Amino acid sequence: MELERVKYLLKYYLRVRLAKIERHLIYVIEKDLSNLLSQAEMQFAFSLYEARKTHFKDNFFEQIPKKLNFMDQESIPDQYMSAPNCQ
Repeated sequence: MELERVKYLLKYYLRVRLAKIERHLIYVIEKDLSNLLSQAEMQFAFSLYEARKTHFKDNFFEQIPKKLNFMDQESIPDQYMSAPNCQ
């Protein structure tokens, strides 16, 4: 019973970490927080970022003016990033 509880807690912890990476994806990529993530988490973040960037570009950003396309710029302004609560 105790082993099942520990496995559940570990799985829950990993799900929360992935959800936080997804929620703050642009912040994680732009601020290069690779030292805080494992290699697998960083690979997940980069692949998710590229997939979203491609999806947005193909379906949305081609139909709006270039100055509103913040994902096509060299660096993304801080107003478009949500920073995690690190207190």
